[in-house]
Amino acid sequence: SARGLLWIRPDDPVQTTGDDFDNPTEAYSIRNDAAAKVWQVTAIGPVFVDETTDFNSAANADVLPFPAAEATADYVAIGFAQPFSKLVIDYLNGTAGVGGVVVWEYWNGAWVALAGVTDGTTSFTAAVGDNKQVRWTAPTDWVTTSLNGSAQLYYVRARITTIYTTNPVLDQGFVGGQGAGAFKVHARHGGGAQGGESAWAGITSIG
Repeated sequence: SARGLLWIRPDDPVQTTGDDFDNPTEAYSIRNDAAAKVWQVTAIGPVFVDETTDFNSAANADVLPFPAAEATADYVAIGFAQPFSKLVIDYLNGTAGVGGVVVWEYWNGAWVALAGVTDGTTSFTAAVGDNKQVRWTAPTDWVTTSLNGSAQLYYVRARITTIYTTNPVLDQGFVGGQGAGAFKVHARHGGGAQGGESAWAGITSIG
């Protein structure tokens, strides 16, 4: 799999000129961006293993979302600088999990279940393939937190409720979907679209 460009568009159907990127009520779209942090977590301890580099790289079969001898309550956490509402998971060259079940959660001061979840990975047990999407309704009470000394990020996690007999192995993942709030764009190339609020750019960070 390979990363593409990131398209950022404040979703204002009325305004047709100018940029509203600093409007805290403006909606925005995130398409295929890298995660800011990905942790494989053993709940007892807890023990954190940093999977960020592998999750964001185009290498095959190198993302281990769960410990080799996982237990219920172990999880994988994905963090980003802005609220988001979709993950895209590639594992065409990886391994589909067998037997496991996860629940998708977010942080609002405690871990609570996400609403409106559609899990195209079926808890990472769906047949191997790319562009497996996990979507949810972006929470209105989502707040940032730091895991294992990370930056303050918006995290979601997939927590194991039934253990796997074969653990999933993934190729790559992306953050996407929509959120709302002021944000900054630091681009190496690209620029604003004429006559609107869109931007095509090679993005290095959003936050």
